Amino acid sequence: LLSLAAAAEAVSEHPLAKAIMEKAGKRPLEKLEKFENLSGMGIRAALSGGRKLLVGNRRLMEEAGIACGSFEGDIQRLSSAGQPPVLLALNGELRGVIAIADGIRPSSAKAIANLKDMGIKVYLLTGDRRETAEAIGKAVEADEVIAEVLPEDKANVIKNLQQRGEIVMMVGDGINDAPALTQADIGAAIGAGSDIAIESGDLVLMRSDL
Repeated sequence: LLSLAAAAEAVSEHPLAKAIMEKAGKRPLEKLEKFENLSGMGIRAALSGGRKLLVGNRRLMEEAGIACGSFEGDIQRLSSAGQPPVLLALNGELRGVIAIADGIRPSSAKAIANLKDMGIKVYLLTGDRRETAEAIGKAVEADEVIAEVLPEDKANVIKNLQQRGEIVMMVGDGINDAPALTQADIGAAIGAGSDIAIESGDLVLMRSDL
């Protein structure tokens, strides 16, 4: 199952995809006959023999009508622990869940504390499940957590804050963050992030350190 997940994630630049690729190591990967990158959800792919593969989040499975069944408890447990679960389905059946520990840099909590000391409100804006986002938000003491946001809606969240009179800086590193980086008054891209995010930012943090 890990090899199948890695075969799909090889076409993605998402940090979770990179983690799966690293774990798969030098395992032989099946060739994808076709694939589709579904923004904010995951990968849909076709393998040899007509097999259909889905690798991604809970929303991807729900839209495909795939029940989580006996994996439901694992998904809830991992999400609540701040470990985004990656789900894998083959031919319309959920076959496994991959746990990824999305580690928090020690410097992040300090950076957020410094911002709050300056009177700046800190939001955690993410497409992750609410349970995962709340766990991470609590660990870094963010003021507010906005979770389960589709990539195309991130920019709308920024726009709504601006319409309330807020001046907004957005920090992001992925392709999904590009519209929000452009919408923000100041877009700060992470240097180790995607090229599209870097091009969309007003400034670039050269180190992956807030």
